[in-house]
Amino acid sequence: LSTLPFLILFWSFFFGMRGIIGHQVQDYGKDLASGTRTFVTKTGQKTSAAIIHYFLAPPEIILFILIWSSNPEKLFYPLLLFFVFFIAWKIFWQLKIWKTSIRNDYGIPFLNSILNNFYEQWLPLILLGYLSWNDPRYLFVASVHLLLFKGIWRKV
Repeated sequence: LSTLPFLILFWSFFFGMRGIIGHQVQDYGKDLASGTRTFVTKTGQKTSAAIIHYFLAPPEIILFILIWSSNPEKLFYPLLLFFVFFIAWKIFWQLKIWKTSIRNDYGIPFLNSILNNFYEQWLPLILLGYLSWNDPRYLFVASVHLLLFKGIWRKV
């Protein structure tokens, strides 16, 4: 039995929990004002942000790397190199160029937005580029993706 489905299952769990709690951290003030009970209104915004930073994001990153290292293709090493470079570049950009903390206004670690940016914007482009390079028939899919999500370039 392959371990890949289990790695994907656990990665999805940590990715989903980070997303849910991160969203609740962002909505903390509004949830308090409306009397909505959430995990974050019960545990507090700072504690919830720490849970994301120390208990959800690290296993998510490790599982993501394990998933891609189990890839039989030679995509793992370039993807890992890009992933590490991307995180380092984003942190440098945040600290040196914007001269701000690596935490955003909601107390969510900057790592949260880095991972979302990578998964939602860069990973699809990398995979479509890889597929198109190996099989030109994917150029059509890549073109459609770029046309449908042309706003992605403003966020990248």
